[in-house]
Amino acid sequence: MKLAAKKIKQWMKQAVHDYYLLKHSRTYLIEQGFTKNEVAHHQQFEKRYQELRKKYKRLYFHLICATALGAYAPSLALMKADVRRDKKGFHVYIPLPLTKDNDIFIVNKALLNSFPGYHIVMELTELSFWKYVYGHHKREVKLNHFMDYHPGCHEQVYQKEVPYLSLYHKSIIQFDKTQVDQAEMMLKEMGIDDKYVCLFMRDNAYVSQKTKTIDSLANMRNSSFTTYIDSIESIKNESMKIIRMGQLVEKSIEYTGLVDFASRYYDDFLDLYLFSKCQFYLGDVSGIIALPQLFHRPLALCNCLNTSVSSDVFGPMFDDKDLYLPQLLYHRKEQRYLTLKEQLQFEEDFGVTANKENGYEQRGLIPIQNTAKDILGLTTEMIGRIEGKYIYTTEEEALQSKYHDILMSFVINNGFSYIRGRIGSKFLQENQWYLEA
Repeated sequence: MKLAAKKIKQWMKQAVHDYYLLKHSRTYLIEQGFTKNEVAHHQQFEKRYQELRKKYKRLYFHLICATALGAYAPSLALMKADVRRDKKGFHVYIPLPLTKDNDIFIVNKALLNSFPGYHIVMELTELSFWKYVYGHHKREVKLNHFMDYHPGCHEQVYQKEVPYLSLYHKSIIQFDKTQVDQAEMMLKEMGIDDKYVCLFMRDNAYVSQKTKTIDSLANMRNSSFTTYIDSIESIKNESMKIIRMGQLVEKSIEYTGLVDFASRYYDDFLDLYLFSKCQFYLGDVSGIIALPQLFHRPLALCNCLNTSVSSDVFGPMFDDKDLYLPQLLYHRKEQRYLTLKEQLQFEEDFGVTANKENGYEQRGLIPIQNTAKDILGLTTEMIGRIEGKYIYTTEEEALQSKYHDILMSFVINNGFSYIRGRIGSKFLQENQWYLEA
């Protein structure tokens, strides 16, 4: 009974959240009104609409959060997996206006182009037409918000019918021979001709330059390159290169064996291709992890701010190929670290607000980022796993099981989402107190 009540409460919170997002979307499409220039084109718009209706019986508008990879990449995958999708209808991708100047910005256009069968609105001038269609022919349009394809929502509400489960264990995007040949030529020009690992360190550059949002968790989620140096050296010792990923970054990095793709070579298509071929992803939890997930690449996630759910907007498609490290929470007043149970209790008490800085402030908690030693342990474990050389001891498996049992008790009782990977083995061995009652 208690569990059912919690699930209903959680579902209601989600429904209210979705309502306001959908209301914002409709405001975006019609309630802002039409400019004089748009009104002048209404007759032309109507003619174009009637021609479109001759070919298609139904129009579908898919509003996407195109400035945030963690939001729209998993949503695209879910749209593709949705067997209920009307393949004979006309589907339109409409990016939400999340840039500071209300312009359309799509973080990776090559990603959108990798999901054929949809018309993509790339310019504000094109958006005027679709605003007209929705404003004057709303009954003929089916409006889908990106929250309709929210992986976490599907997991919580539709437990028996989770469409993204069909996406596990395979690459969701495929490249043709021309694309592969072009990409390989570009990699050679960058000096990449062998195995490599994709590395990502989060900073404020992208959020501050491209979105309206203020990231109150920046200091907790961002990390330093220096904490990854030992891991980089470990990767180099295995004759692998390191490619620094990202689109907008605060500083370039010069380091032997590291290719700074983010600041020197960034390209939308190559961004996808590099993730598709990497040995694994190493780095902070952020929206970018959705890209290696689309290609089913292993993740070695560091600085996970929450234990029970993804630290980013959506808890995408994690599975047992992935490893992760949580941030420990330090209690100022009591001058000690929280155990796993206490940390999960905090997340239960605050719910989604555990993702807000004031939640930590109210409890006097300080998230502690992973050390270079923690990250090296995780990297070593991942390298051993992909090479088939890492053999878990009885003690390691026992600690992993104990961790999993504690986590799952909260997941089941509260309907939490969670990362379906393994917590770093070395981390657990060195912090066994974390599993105490």
